[in-house]
Amino acid sequence: MIGPSGCRWILISIAVLSGCAHPTSDTHIAFRAKDGRVLTWDEVNKVGGEVNYEAVGPKKIPPEAKALYEQGCRAALADDHRLAISLFEQATKIAPGWLHPINDEALEYMLLDDWDQAEKLYARVCDLAPRGFYSASVALDHLRREREGTLPRGTYLRLFYAAYDPDTISKSNTVRSILNKSPAAPMAWQLLAGLENDNQAKLHAISEGLKYDPDPETKGILLMYQAEVLRDQGHEKEAVQLLGGLAMDPRSTMQVEHLSKLFLRNILEGRRPSH
Repeated sequence: MIGPSGCRWILISIAVLSGCAHPTSDTHIAFRAKDGRVLTWDEVNKVGGEVNYEAVGPKKIPPEAKALYEQGCRAALADDHRLAISLFEQATKIAPGWLHPINDEALEYMLLDDWDQAEKLYARVCDLAPRGFYSASVALDHLRREREGTLPRGTYLRLFYAAYDPDTISKSNTVRSILNKSPAAPMAWQLLAGLENDNQAKLHAISEGLKYDPDPETKGILLMYQAEVLRDQGHEKEAVQLLGGLAMDPRSTMQVEHLSKLFLRNILEGRRPSH
């Protein structure tokens, strides 16, 4: 997982990659898929540092809704969860399609141990943003597993906090503790894969995470870690194929598409034809 939304954390995104409608010179092609579709250098180079999640939902947010949302954020940071929820709900009434207050309200309900309401709100976010909105799809997937009894209640919340723990030893201990009791947590395997320095250990974490049918966001990040191992082992061509496939897959989340393009550009830059 790479991050939730709004007043607490900010992540990255990009617009939807469209198909190539016209023939393109080979010197402009960064990646060609096996089915003939291409990813041009222009498309790869458009990727900046942040995903534009603001492109999802209404283009203009009423000032009243923004003010209420900001008040909600301040209440959330002060751990006044009930007040934050009330303010986020008021913001949503004014701007129904705006995802930030809905997403942050879901987190506040989790912090109150109201897992069912949190799941409903994350499901609403995912319905409105099928290609992802911060970590909503990851949260929804894990909360559903918790409701179904595959994972203990509170597993996702522990992983959520572990993801932002700057102490790698503490993070590793938390993740391994969760996996010792609850191996069917794809996000935990994803976090472990990111912590492992040994390629074989990383590949094991990737394999285990993929085995448990992860959500599209978690799956995409696990596959990017796999591409990293392939590159490190000298299998650059396979890494490029994997990353290019993720970047062009319409099922990839916005974040996975974005990170795949960044990683692909990093690998291919040295091969780029000179003009």
